[in-house]
Amino acid sequence: MDSPAHGKAALVTRREWIASGLAVGAASLLAVLPGCSLFVMAGKMIQGDPKHTCRFKAMTGIDLTKGKHKIMVVCSTPADLLQENSSLEYDLIDGITRRMKRRKVDAVDSKEISQWIDDHGGVGEDVSDIAQDIEADFIAWINVHRFQTKEDNAPRLHRGRMLAEVSAYRIENLGDRKLPNQIFVTEFNSTYPEHQPISENGRSALVFQKEYLDRVSELLGEIFFDKSLNDTL
Repeated sequence: MDSPAHGKAALVTRREWIASGLAVGAASLLAVLPGCSLFVMAGKMIQGDPKHTCRFKAMTGIDLTKGKHKIMVVCSTPADLLQENSSLEYDLIDGITRRMKRRKVDAVDSKEISQWIDDHGGVGEDVSDIAQDIEADFIAWINVHRFQTKEDNAPRLHRGRMLAEVSAYRIENLGDRKLPNQIFVTEFNSTYPEHQPISENGRSALVFQKEYLDRVSELLGEIFFDKSLNDTL
């Protein structure tokens, strides 16, 4: 019959063997993971999914993903840009709004905004009028100065460029009137691809334009909601 001391020693040995096996298994798993995946997994274990704080929250301290505030996205473009891209305003409003909703931001439906723009012939010189008619706490105004998807002097090459002023307004209730008060402004400047344009032989003009609109809609949305650092790895 084994002594108590012998039984205790055997128990310790079995624990050490199990712990050793788990350590070896974990090491084997980590060894096959790419560097970024390893850091991502470690970061999630310690503090959850790491995120980059968006510019709007960093400057105002307001987190739109908490569900306490409603925001509308509006867009304005010069007349010459609308001649070449008649749906540009609507595409940007819809693209940004959809991405906001995907990130749990309470955003006014893009169809309601687009209908208001159709009925009034555009946003105008400021956002005072639309603030009276559509219920929201904030307005995100994308004022586009430049948008193109073809390379300068080379119409058979694709390169997206966009320059815009992005501002945000808090809507203050003053009795029977609402006053949009600017609380945030930043410049948006995008070039894609940065290094060299894409030949139309590899991608049609319509396909590239949709790709670039999706890209800038995501980047503009990220001004107002935090971005997961995993997306950049």
